[in-house]
Amino acid sequence: MPLYNGADYVGDAIHSILTQSYRDFELLVIDDGSEDAGPALVRAIADARVRLLDGRTHAGIAAARNRGLSEARGSRIAFFDSDDLAAPGMLEAMMQCMDADGGCDIVTGWSEGVDERGQPTNVNSTEKIADEAIAPSLLFRNCIVTSALLIKRECLEGAAFDETLEVASDYDLWARIMPGRRTRQLRRSLVRYRSHPGNISHRKRALAQGCLRRIHARQLSRLGVEASDADLTLHARLADLTFGTSKETVLAAEAWLLNLEAANARAGLYPAPAFRKVLGAQWYRVCHSAGGNGFWTWRRYFAAPLFKWSSPTGKERYDLLRLTARGALRNLIRPRRQRDPLSST
Repeated sequence: MPLYNGADYVGDAIHSILTQSYRDFELLVIDDGSEDAGPALVRAIADARVRLLDGRTHAGIAAARNRGLSEARGSRIAFFDSDDLAAPGMLEAMMQCMDADGGCDIVTGWSEGVDERGQPTNVNSTEKIADEAIAPSLLFRNCIVTSALLIKRECLEGAAFDETLEVASDYDLWARIMPGRRTRQLRRSLVRYRSHPGNISHRKRALAQGCLRRIHARQLSRLGVEASDADLTLHARLADLTFGTSKETVLAAEAWLLNLEAANARAGLYPAPAFRKVLGAQWYRVCHSAGGNGFWTWRRYFAAPLFKWSSPTGKERYDLLRLTARGALRNLIRPRRQRDPLSST
């Protein structure tokens, strides 16, 4: 548990860990040069399972996590942020999942969002991802909740958080270590993720785009794709789709996703069936975001080779049809100019 000026929340976070039904653990709290009362609050906790590692200077969350890894004595490692709240039974559920049915290397779970007062928000992580699709999904976006993660120590041997990444160093590490590992997703909320102005994602929002671009470039390189600036811009667009995607971007996305499939066929980084399933799901997202183009999008979705790797539910098919029908109607009534950062029109 990295700690940096977290006095407002760290007490509740630690309490949620110490009251878990699974009790055989050590809790390392790594002070990252805090200037508030956070470290003193930790020292006052009378529980032998808690160890505070003092820090004199602020080196960043990646450095704090690396220090924790170097000091940890357990064979299994869980990460937890000092402002989150563990659900009752979180550790026990993850431990049991890791040992069930022949075991696995990594366990992930869902989160539910709360605000700074602990009240529920609508920012929840409840995406159902097939176990074999977790690693390839990371090529596009971080689908891992760090505070709802358990990893066997052996998976982290020779690996560390990149301390040059001020944002998303956890995403970078998961993308590096998960290919080839047996990963399972627990489809239940394991943690309450607290959103507040002091979150690193809020404080360093301006740095996020550059960090994510570096992470994407590294992943693509491991896949054997040396991406150009234009490629990385397109890939980032696909990782964060919003409604209004143009026809030009849909066609570019189709070519890019097929290029990734060919690259993986050569590199063998991800199992082919799982990777194709992820590409098919991504293709659906692209076309869903391009519904404003009318029935052109509907026809393009089904005509593309990527469609055979997608498996839309009946509801998803209906949603796409509804969006494209609305788009066709709007275009008949009032043609409108596309607003897409990658469009030339």
